[in-house]
Amino acid sequence: MKKNYILEVALTETVVFLLLWLWNPYIGFMLTLFFVGISFFVLVVSLIAELIEKTKITRAYFWWVAISVLVPLIIAAFFIWSSGEGIQDWMQ
Repeated sequence: MKKNYILEVALTETVVFLLLWLWNPYIGFMLTLFFVGISFFVLVVSLIAELIEKTKITRAYFWWVAISVLVPLIIAAFFIWSSGEGIQDWMQ
């Protein structure tokens, strides 16, 4: 696996989530919660399985899943911070 592959995945994910947040912040927020939650639990289960029994999964997989957790969180934090309004305003 190329090292550029992880960077390409991160940039693609950044563009997708930026467009989601720009299009509709509420949908962007909900999809961010959904995607981060699933990716986080996949990462945790993968790490636990790797600790129990070594597999032939490369480190690139773990980096890819970790980036899939971090990128949407960073974008969400940026949009919530830059909007000046809280999440409660979206829910009304």
